Amino acid sequence: MNRIGGGGFDFALDDLEDGAMAGIGSAMGATQTAPTLIAAVINGHHTELVITPYSNVVFIIVTQLGKIGTLMQVNTDIAGVEAGGDAHYSVNTLLGKRDDPVLTLYAQQLAAVVNTTSVTRSLLLGISIKDNSLPTLNEVVKLVKANVAAFSLPKPQSS
Repeated sequence: MNRIGGGGFDFALDDLEDGAMAGIGSAMGATQTAPTLIAAVINGHHTELVITPYSNVVFIIVTQLGKIGTLMQVNTDIAGVEAGGDAHYSVNTLLGKRDDPVLTLYAQQLAAVVNTTSVTRSLLLGISIKDNSLPTLNEVVKLVKANVAAFSLPKPQSS
């Protein structure tokens, strides 16, 4: 059985297929699509990726340490995008390492991947990596991009 966890966040990857993560979006009144589970070796490190899209947020876990690690929320400045400008992302660390520029860069890059569709969503990112080099970042972004494109995200619910 594959397990991700530690520090009170221990759960089996096999449980995700049975809907163990359904409570995250359900508590926010969102609809969920089944999670995508991927494992790859990136620059010599076993890397696990879990992508769970909801109608209003995409929850992504990237781990090389077998745990969720730092939990970050990334919101997109919709006004800037609608005005035809570049997207700006505000990153808020909810749990874990604060003020880590590498983790902030990961969060912003992955938010840009998630928001390449015509619909803007928040990103909830759990990240725990050993190798914080630029080549690893590029490979993680490519892996997420390939797998976000593989499913259609649910339409956002209006408030």
